[in-house]
Amino acid sequence: MNHAVPTETNGGIGTISMITAVLGDLISGEAFLLRMQEELSKIDCQNFEMIFVFDGSLWSTMPALQGFKHRYPSATFLYTSRQQYLPSELFNLGLKRATGRFMLFSRPTMSINSDVMKRLINLAQEDKDGKSIHFILSNDRLQRCGLPHAPNSHILHTLLSTADIASVADSLIPRALLENVGGFDSSPILQQSAEWAMLTRLTANSPMTVETGDHIHADHDFGLYSIYGRVYPASEDVRQRYVSKQPWLDAVTPSTSFDQALVLQDLPTNERAYHLRQIDLFSNKNLVQTTASFPLADCPIKVVVTGGVWGYHHNRLCFFNYLDHLAGASVASYKSIFDHTAKKSDFYGSDIVFLSRTKVENIHNILKWCDELKIPTVYMIDDNWFSVAKDWPEQYGEAFGEHSEYFRNFIAGIVGADYVLTYNKHLMEDLSPYNNNILSLPNSVDLDQFEKTPRPNSQSRFLIGYSGSPRYTDEPFQALGMIGRERRDVDILLSGTVLPNQASYLDGCRVIRRPHMSYSNYARELRKLGVDLLVAPLDSSRTSASKCPNKYLEITALGAVGIYSDVEPYRWFIKDQENGFLVNGPETALDWYGCIKSALDHAKLSRMYSAARDDVAKHYTVPVVAKPFIEMVKRVIAEGKKKC
Repeated sequence: MNHAVPTETNGGIGTISMITAVLGDLISGEAFLLRMQEELSKIDCQNFEMIFVFDGSLWSTMPALQGFKHRYPSATFLYTSRQQYLPSELFNLGLKRATGRFMLFSRPTMSINSDVMKRLINLAQEDKDGKSIHFILSNDRLQRCGLPHAPNSHILHTLLSTADIASVADSLIPRALLENVGGFDSSPILQQSAEWAMLTRLTANSPMTVETGDHIHADHDFGLYSIYGRVYPASEDVRQRYVSKQPWLDAVTPSTSFDQALVLQDLPTNERAYHLRQIDLFSNKNLVQTTASFPLADCPIKVVVTGGVWGYHHNRLCFFNYLDHLAGASVASYKSIFDHTAKKSDFYGSDIVFLSRTKVENIHNILKWCDELKIPTVYMIDDNWFSVAKDWPEQYGEAFGEHSEYFRNFIAGIVGADYVLTYNKHLMEDLSPYNNNILSLPNSVDLDQFEKTPRPNSQSRFLIGYSGSPRYTDEPFQALGMIGRERRDVDILLSGTVLPNQASYLDGCRVIRRPHMSYSNYARELRKLGVDLLVAPLDSSRTSASKCPNKYLEITALGAVGIYSDVEPYRWFIKDQENGFLVNGPETALDWYGCIKSALDHAKLSRMYSAARDDVAKHYTVPVVAKPFIEMVKRVIAEGKKKC
């Protein structure tokens, strides 16, 4: 455990506490402090608490430090009794002394930028309740991580789960959030990825603001461990698997101090033993005892999921939910990587690779690398890209036309992969000419994730509406507008993305808007609203008939009832007037209006919701489908080994 020796301080309370961890070799550390002093000279540091935490008492003799003490007499200087080599340990020491509402962190290879600091100071002053995380993302860093555009607050968490795109030196984190999870995870496995893990964990459920800037840190080109006196030999692969576990860890453990054992538990036996030996060097004996209490499997599986920037929602439903459900049981670990930036080393040591809706040129390389490394590949597709250009030419004709780059790469993926995974019999039929190994699984929903948020119980009003991606039929929205203007006890919800003209049909209604958001926020926020009835329109095209029944599963998980187009795939799952409504007739606005109006009865909705939930709980929850999912994974790996 880490202990601070006597400190030098004159106190100081401010809106922001900046904790600077200084470690590594003295020459690089002194250069870092001189750069930092130059940046701080450009900032008004009143109401700004500075805490410096040094890795060992030797730093107290550094000449540059004397200049800091003279220039900033109110700063606090802490020295550890022995070297820790871990930034997280130093940050946590500083966190115990901090008094500001917001925290900002800096260390060698992660220095502050004065222009960013000025913007963060303004954000802190404007934030009166101090509950939001504020990010100013570097455009340069986003580009180096392979992102073609700047993310907004609704998708930042999903991107952080795959790439280290944010820095705690460019962010303000409420001190209460950090204290609630016990500070940074001080696992030696993470080393300099502890900040990435923390941001991934906190952004799953915290409000945030996101801006971008053109700042480039002076030291961003330093090698990852170039200044560290002691390197912990954990691979990038293991650190990424650690970060990928953060949403699950946040749900199951109250503190980051429990994370390390749970991560190690899902690594292959030889890797687990290796890391335990290395951790012993850091005198963390309790970890060995804790881990030994877990049942061990012979050989947990190492999974890689690679897909696009917008693929997280698909990956969460098709892979991550099952792997998180199995986490901590020595079954599997996983990491997520972007397909357009993937490199061969990303796949070293893995047992199976899922190519999730991959349509980029790099798919040719990924398939070649996996073949060379003898790793079986499974291409997952849950939309019909064979028919979409024909069915919806205006929206998708250029992107998925027969001669488009996306379509050619898609075909290369389904032909070159060892297996293809899908969820709909129409799509299986269309895929069959391209690959002889077509796999199919039922869809599922994580009921527990939704239902941990209580729903309000209002018997006096109805909340109805639409949630999801754009639909190219206007009649349901026209019907919602008719109901909303007619019934004073009805409010309209629009969640996700709707077309502008569709929103205009709701003029004169009481409308609640919710933007596209991360899956966890979506589950929580819509449950809180207590939505009663959601429309789920689909046309009769081949593309729509090939879709998954996710709307049915998620509407039910929200505690609501759905009104569905009377087309496949909904006909396969919905029994009209029993577990949902199917719109009768040609689906004019009046057809939708009549169906919605007849559904506005709390007793009827309660009865139909109960039937839908019973069906979903029995056949389509994550625990139910996780078993055939992992059996499929093991079977694919076993077949792959036969070919070696």
